[in-house]
Amino acid sequence: MTPRKLCLVIPDSDVIIELHKLGYWQSIVSSYDIKIAETVFGEARFYENSSGRMLPTDLPTNKVNHDIEVFDLDAIDLSALEHECRRMKAPEIDDGERESIAAVITEKFPDCRVCLIDRAAITCTVMVGRGGQCISVENLLKSIGIATSLPEKLTDRRFQRIHREATEQRIYNM
Repeated sequence: MTPRKLCLVIPDSDVIIELHKLGYWQSIVSSYDIKIAETVFGEARFYENSSGRMLPTDLPTNKVNHDIEVFDLDAIDLSALEHECRRMKAPEIDDGERESIAAVITEKFPDCRVCLIDRAAITCTVMVGRGGQCISVENLLKSIGIATSLPEKLTDRRFQRIHREATEQRIYNM
């Protein structure tokens, strides 16, 4: 019996693109049960490599091979997140992030980790009470045995700083 993969929601095309640029996307796909919102899937079809050339991502092949699950939510699922965001005065986030975080708070993917880069998305996720499910790109890579130097925006140090600030803001807003 093969062990069950851990679940990972990727709410932002930036995460997918950065993992492709670093050359670690397939390692993540092999190690995690990946969930991607339809909006994010559409946004992350191409990325610009280090020489400025546009390249296709592996997403279409991953979808055909059932390596990733692409999901869509309806207005009812999104309304729970929107209500909680208003109540907690959370920052505005992009559509793909909204769909993905809504999937987590509505228990569509209750045991999933959520890999985030964007400050507003990290803050929003913490403020709606799901900060414990968040993971930085650096810690995501470490979870599969990859320790490498990363740009500041992908580091756990930056992620934890934003997480701490959002936690303080959540407490203040309650």
